[in-house]
Parts: sequence; C-alpha cells; structure tokens
Amino acid sequence: MNSKFFISLLLVSGLGLGAHSVVAQDEVQDLANTWVAAYNSFDGDALGDLYTDNAHLYVHGSPMVIGRESIQAFWEEDFQIDVPMTLLTVTHSVEGYDMMLVHGNYQVVGRDTGELLGSGRFAHIWHDVEGGWKLDQDLWNQPYD
Repeated sequence: MNSKFFISLLLVSGLGLGAHSVVAQDEVQDLANTWVAAYNSFDGDALGDLYTDNAHLYVHGSPMVIGRESIQAFWEEDFQIDVPMTLLTVTHSVEGYDMMLVHGNYQVVGRDTGELLGSGRFAHIWHDVEGGWKLDQDLWNQPYD
C-alpha cells in the first residue's frame, strides 16, 4: 500500500513540475524580452538596472567586463555601432531555488539597413535579488566559421 502511495505521489509531483516548467519558460522569455526592450530603446540605465552589482559580461572577441556600471558603459558604446537591434529567443532554461540558467539564440541587425550584423547563442544566469531577477552572468558566443 505504501509503495502505491509513493508511486502516485511521484506521478503527481512529476505532472506538477512539468506544468511549472512551461510557466518558467514563459517567465524567462519575458526576462529576455525585458533585456531586448532596454537594449533596442538604447536605454543604458534600464539595461544597467537588469544586472547585479558584480555581474560579468562575456562577449565573443572582447575582454570580460565586470560590474554593472562597466557593463552599462559597454552596451552604451555598442549602441553607437551600426545602430543595432537585437532579438533574443530562449530555447531552454533550468530553474533553481534562487537562480535561472537561460540559453537561447540571438540575432543583431542594423536598424537602418536591416543587415545581419551578428548571430549566435547566448547564456544568462539570473539571480533572485530581493524578490526580483537580476542578470549575473551574461555570455554571447558567435558560431565558428
């Protein structure tokens, strides 16, 4: 009798986790969309506010950038190059107690020309900071030619 109860409990728990993952996927795409909205509106303050104080930014071909203010300055400089527009599409995520690991694809196009400026994969680690999600590790990788 106890084994049937245990198996039923596992089945119900598994169904609950599956439903939670669908909600989490929507939530992480919302986080990505928040980043995109700040970037595409060239709002350095809003973009900087998404990062933790000691966040790390890793961009393919660039030195590592550490700290919210330095990351904000990096992106503000990036706004000036080819007037870019970025799209992030979350492909999967893993949610922990107080963090989320998010992977996906990015595309960067010239706002004025529509020319593809870059594409590849991104990985974000978001931390729950006082009830709100903050980006702590931000990685942008281009595919190998």
